[in-house]
Amino acid sequence: MTEIRSLRAEPLAPIDFDDLEPTQEMVAAAVQQHLRIARLAGRRHAAALAAYAKWQAATPAHFVAAKEVEVLLEAALPAAQALARSDRRGVPHRWRRIGPHLRRFAARTALAASLALATLAGWSQRDAATRWTSDASAYDAPSQIALADGTRILLNGRTALDYDLRPGQRDVTMKMGEAWFDVAHDPARPFRIATPEGTIRVVGTAFNVRLGDRQTVVTVDRGIVRVAPEHAPGHAILLKVGQQALFDATAVQRQPGYDAEATSAWRRGRLLFYDAPLADVVAELNRYRAAPILILGDPLRRRPISGLFRTFNTDSAIDTIERTLHVSVTRLPGGFVILS
Repeated sequence: MTEIRSLRAEPLAPIDFDDLEPTQEMVAAAVQQHLRIARLAGRRHAAALAAYAKWQAATPAHFVAAKEVEVLLEAALPAAQALARSDRRGVPHRWRRIGPHLRRFAARTALAASLALATLAGWSQRDAATRWTSDASAYDAPSQIALADGTRILLNGRTALDYDLRPGQRDVTMKMGEAWFDVAHDPARPFRIATPEGTIRVVGTAFNVRLGDRQTVVTVDRGIVRVAPEHAPGHAILLKVGQQALFDATAVQRQPGYDAEATSAWRRGRLLFYDAPLADVVAELNRYRAAPILILGDPLRRRPISGLFRTFNTDSAIDTIERTLHVSVTRLPGGFVILS
């Protein structure tokens, strides 16, 4: 008789759903690899496919990013192909002898356009879902709100938050973006801001809160601010006027050498950068655009650039980037821009 042994199931490890959410950088990397695979043939094409498969397997978020791009690409491809065909119809008849080259150009245009449209759709859907479910939000320009207690909040572009004012408490939840708070003084009702990384507590003060990739930056303009990491509340620190701190869920670190002018420039309609990676510059410019800028290639993303840009004229910033870094700029319908 065959012996049947009972097997005890091991408990499943808890799922960190934050690990499943791809960043914009991951989506851009998936787009870049799609373009690279389309350009190559033979062994190089096979090698690119293998590299892309390995990249997808590296983390759950990479896999989700790849699938998002594939789904959105399928949805956007017909519109992009129509765009490529319309480009070809606009070519004078005497030039059509270069048909094969033009067809290859049209194919590349269709692919680039569809990937761009797909990426735009993915980012727009995420942003829109967050904004629509928030008490206050700003899309492609700063927006100011006044709470019932007299507190003023200036929201930067691509920002969303919830607020809850009750007797004995004043709570704000930052969901995305950056905001400057001028909190009305009320010792009986401390003002608390929850971020994914921890809690900020004040009574009456002015300060800036900026959400990053699993980290939050707080800069104090007036008063005193208490910052406590989510998983290490005992490591809370107090920040005074002119001080800045960066914290994640487990630790908080003071930033004594921060650039106060650059930190507050957005409130005056400016963006100030000193040898900043192009990826960081573009991320800021995208706060003020209905259609984002996409960078193809990690080397280009890392290239440093300095400059003073206007938040209300990001097209001028793109022109400056093109001249300064000698990059190729592809402008697509709807304001979408690809840097390569």
